[in-house]
Amino acid sequence: MKNPYTYETEFDNLGTDDSIIDYCYLSENGFLLIFLLASNADLQAFYEVGSTGPRKKIVNLRSFSDRNINPKTICVAPDASFIVLGLADGDILVIPLKILLDVTWSTSSAHSTLRAAPVLINFISPGADSLQVIPTSMKCFMTKFPPRPSVVLTNKKGSIYLIDLESRKCVAELTALESLHKVDIISNPREMTTDVLVTSFMGAQWIIPLENNGRGYNEVLTTSDTNDFKKLDSTIFDLSVQNSNLVAIKEDTVQLYQDISFIDQNILKSYKIPQDTRLALFTDDVVFVVSGQSELRSAVHFGLKCVRLDYTLVRNIAEWRILGLIPLPRLHLCLSSCMIVNERGLMKLFQCSELTLAELASEFLFRVPVFSMNKALHVAEACSIQFAEFKRSIIPCLLKSRKNTKICKKDLSKILIIAKVLEIAMEELIDIFSATSHENCLLSQILSIIDKNVRSPLRVRVIELYARKCLNERDRDDYETFCQENDEELSLILSRFPDVVSDINILLQVPLWKSSCIIAGRSREATEKLIEFLSNNGENIWKGASRTIRSQVLSCIFQLDWSGVESIHGERILNLLCVWQKDFLSSAHYEHCVRIAGYFRTKFPRQSSALYLLSSVYLLSESPTDSKISSVSRRITCGLNSSAVITLDDRVTVWGDIINKQRDFNDVINISQRSSSPDSSNSLTNTVKLSQLPHSIYMEGRPHTVGCGSEHVLVLTTSNQLFAWGTNRYGQCGVGHSNPINEPQLLDTVLPAIKSISCGQYHCAILCEDASLWTWGWGLYGQLGQGSRFISDIYVPTQVKLDSYCIISVSCGRAHTLALTDDGTVLITGNSSYGQSGSSDDIRKIYQFRPIDIGAQSPKFVKIATKFYHSVGVTDDNRILEWGRNPRELKMKTFVMKRMKNANRIKTEERTIPRDCLGWRETKHLLNGRIADLSTGLSHSAIITDCGSLFTWGKGLDYQLGHGSKTERSEPHQVFEPVIIKWKHVECGGNHTIAVTEDGRCYGWGRNDMTQCGFPSNQICSAPRKYFYQPKDGTKRCVQLPDDSSFVQKPSLIADIYVKLSEHNNSSVFNQKEFFEQLEKAEYSLLKFISRHLEQSISPQYLLCSLPVAFCHLLAGNLDYAIDQIGRATHAYGETESVLAITSLAWEILANHEEAQTNLLLQKAFEILPLSNTQRNSSQLRNLWPNVWATGECQRDLSSNEKLSILENWIPEMNIINSVEIPNTSLQTGSVRLRVWGQCGHVEPAAVGIVQECSICTDEWQHKVEAALGDTG
Repeated sequence: MKNPYTYETEFDNLGTDDSIIDYCYLSENGFLLIFLLASNADLQAFYEVGSTGPRKKIVNLRSFSDRNINPKTICVAPDASFIVLGLADGDILVIPLKILLDVTWSTSSAHSTLRAAPVLINFISPGADSLQVIPTSMKCFMTKFPPRPSVVLTNKKGSIYLIDLESRKCVAELTALESLHKVDIISNPREMTTDVLVTSFMGAQWIIPLENNGRGYNEVLTTSDTNDFKKLDSTIFDLSVQNSNLVAIKEDTVQLYQDISFIDQNILKSYKIPQDTRLALFTDDVVFVVSGQSELRSAVHFGLKCVRLDYTLVRNIAEWRILGLIPLPRLHLCLSSCMIVNERGLMKLFQCSELTLAELASEFLFRVPVFSMNKALHVAEACSIQFAEFKRSIIPCLLKSRKNTKICKKDLSKILIIAKVLEIAMEELIDIFSATSHENCLLSQILSIIDKNVRSPLRVRVIELYARKCLNERDRDDYETFCQENDEELSLILSRFPDVVSDINILLQVPLWKSSCIIAGRSREATEKLIEFLSNNGENIWKGASRTIRSQVLSCIFQLDWSGVESIHGERILNLLCVWQKDFLSSAHYEHCVRIAGYFRTKFPRQSSALYLLSSVYLLSESPTDSKISSVSRRITCGLNSSAVITLDDRVTVWGDIINKQRDFNDVINISQRSSSPDSSNSLTNTVKLSQLPHSIYMEGRPHTVGCGSEHVLVLTTSNQLFAWGTNRYGQCGVGHSNPINEPQLLDTVLPAIKSISCGQYHCAILCEDASLWTWGWGLYGQLGQGSRFISDIYVPTQVKLDSYCIISVSCGRAHTLALTDDGTVLITGNSSYGQSGSSDDIRKIYQFRPIDIGAQSPKFVKIATKFYHSVGVTDDNRILEWGRNPRELKMKTFVMKRMKNANRIKTEERTIPRDCLGWRETKHLLNGRIADLSTGLSHSAIITDCGSLFTWGKGLDYQLGHGSKTERSEPHQVFEPVIIKWKHVECGGNHTIAVTEDGRCYGWGRNDMTQCGFPSNQICSAPRKYFYQPKDGTKRCVQLPDDSSFVQKPSLIADIYVKLSEHNNSSVFNQKEFFEQLEKAEYSLLKFISRHLEQSISPQYLLCSLPVAFCHLLAGNLDYAIDQIGRATHAYGETESVLAITSLAWEILANHEEAQTNLLLQKAFEILPLSNTQRNSSQLRNLWPNVWATGECQRDLSSNEKLSILENWIPEMNIINSVEIPNTSLQTGSVRLRVWGQCGHVEPAAVGIVQECSICTDEWQHKVEAALGDTG
């Protein structure tokens, strides 16, 4: 807790050699009087009466006496009518207050003789030692029997003098055994007693009775001796009088007593203090302590007993020794304050203005070990605050003090406990937390509540909390990533509660686009607000946004029905889609735009036409008919603990642990422990990392096939490009190095058209259309098939020498590779330690592809599959053959066999590895059709028949078989749930399975501790079960197995994942015939707009050589860009039929439109555009050619004979010469010779009205042509 006090200096007027030596004060409600006595005899007075404000005065005391006095001590009368000074020679000087200060209060009639002038009282015997009589302390008080002003004075000798000021005589003298340091008066009005407390320089203290039982000091002192004086316990360091109570400082405790009769018996209050405390001031709500020379600390207690105080240092206090602390009258709604008397003067300590009493009281209650309503009521009364008001302010005050800091788990837990005791509802608590931007701290609590009560009204508040959480973090460097993570969390929650509808405005303030789209889809009003927001802010949102944000913005537009929005917003959205075309990342976006344009064709004809034509151009340009990939696509794949699919909108979506970082035991324990903490919950967002939830990966081009290893992903696009990313430890990404790759990176290796890809756990293989096989990655066991005992890792795709084999399929395992030939033979290379080669021989490594040994039968295989250790093959007669086993399975069998032999006392020299694992084995089955798809996992397999049925077999400890049990199956058993489902594809991971139905829905089941099944568990994983075993003559070992909450026991639908199947390729909304019809009907201004847009689109790269783009440029009259576009297309695709067709159109435009026949355009056309024989012989083009004859590049493809032929038949165009018209009537027939001035400057005779070519220019041109052609023979 921050110290709530600050200070200001009231007096600091002394010279360097002077100091304060004593002080006295009176402090009551509405009245404060302080006197400071300096070593130079100055008296510093500070007084404040009522609300008049403080006043100060400094006087020198020597002016009040005829002799040179040297005051050593000071005290003030109880009624503030005079002060008493103890002089160095042992005398005392009484000075009336009215001659010191300009005050209005009067003196008491009981001692009116002291109010007129200073009075010097001499009571020391002559001849006394001058050093011994120096006074050390004095106190002024009123005796009770009878009431008379008196002074108790002590000196260095140890003498105690009782002086009657009215009679100006010493009435009693006592002598102590030690030199005395301090004196106090203990007065008990209730018991009518007066005692004197004296303290020696050595720390010993005595209590001397003066008045009691109605007896005055004369009677009491004369009937008692020094043995009757009460010496205090030595454990008490210091006993002092404060506010009519006694305060005792012990070693590490300060105690408050009502009077001396209760010492060591009934303690009013007791608090711990710092060990080296020498001064303490006890008030009703605060304890001030001084340690060392000047270290001042304070601690709030508000009168509560048995609480541990939190002492905080008052910083920047001057380093002068503190002499004492003076309590000040307490102000309303403020903590008690005090004056600090030090060697230099006076300082005022008071509560900081930025802190309120309610805030300090709330913070105090927060630090009380056990909060209760009674304690809150007590503190409210101590602060004079109404309890209802204080109760409402506790939580806001606690949050206000932490406004700019993050609330730790411990503090949040305590605040929630206080809120529960105060009976504050969670709805109200959210509003309170929101006022200080701490509402995100309640997220885990609210998620826990709605997990337990799915009908809780707090579901709606979750949206607001996530939005505010993002708003409060705008200054983060990774703000966009932070928002995306929270958007994923919120969208998952919204998907669980489809009835939740909220105001979308708060979501639109932050980029939570996925959640915004969900909410907008549930309300017409929300849809209109979202579209209006995009209409007004779409340009700024798109500018500088990441690919993920752009994709989410487009998803909002494409998925929502915004046909009912205002026309102005609809037109803006269509215009924005046109502008954004060049930044689209997926062809699915263009298809959506085509669909939208068709839907709004009648409502927004111009904007829809522009969007339709632009999107169609991009679609045509992306996949030219001359270069379409012909391979069969694989749209789902699984790694060891991860999965990946190509969705319906052409996005690669991955989930699970792609970097294969297993969660260890400590991680699970920590999760289990967090489940009981206040900020944890059973919600789905606390059980997994967000990076493991389904998320899209963006890359250039349309993904066609995806493959997944243990630590990498490989994607083939429709344009025959390979992208990869992952840990790349063994170079399995194929990019030329082994450094990690976080984003999809294009492989630079030039490859033939790719037919299929396969990912092993740490290596890859691709099969091309020309039957060539390429491998790269981990090669320790020869799995790359490069031959010659080659075991090095390869970082780029490298072709495999296959001799005479014609490969039609390839499949990679963990450390081996299978290939299927066109004659049904299965080839193997790589590790064979666990039977991967299908041979009964004990073969460890194979470095080059060779046929597996199936025996004399030699069946013909039509399908193969492997991914880890075992392999599965399907023959042409629908038989299933398997070979290879998981090494863990082998070790268990070996262990069992060894135990059996030991039990039977069988001794043998034969190897203990089971023989049946080293050769192939046939798996019997009763399938309902032919096998259409198959896959293998770590210890299980799956197949789909052409009837759409799914069968699985193998190990089932992780529920990976999908039968709802852990039972192992040795033969294929059908998966019956969900019912009425036809399956299309299946993929096995390490211990999980992913399958797709014929309508594209995706299901997952099996082990899910890394979210590899596609969705998080609703339960937090408890601590794993631990099994201990000890092999014979070995050390004790432990096996950890996760609990059942880490599994998905039956096929479960993965939300929002729709896989794009091969059938979807032919279902595009785009129609080429319709496109060309629309293009022909388009207005010229629209064509110009499309042409300008395409001029600025330099990405994606396929646009630069797109024939549809060239066609649009031609129709818009943009011949310059059209010619460049055709030239790049010719270079990319060659002189194909499509290229020649559009080239012919370009030549036709050049030949028939004079405005296109500029030298620059003609020169570029003859240099770039290909010419057919028909076009070479065209008279129109032959007439145009010589216009750019001077450029050598234009005639590079012509022979000399062709050049002469063109020149011989060339008829230059007649140039119309601008001339002056002269009427015939103004000419005399035959009397005038007419001349024609040509533009060339030459003058020729001519008949009237006839314009001829300049003969001189013609001759010059002929000489130039002959010089250019040379001697043609």
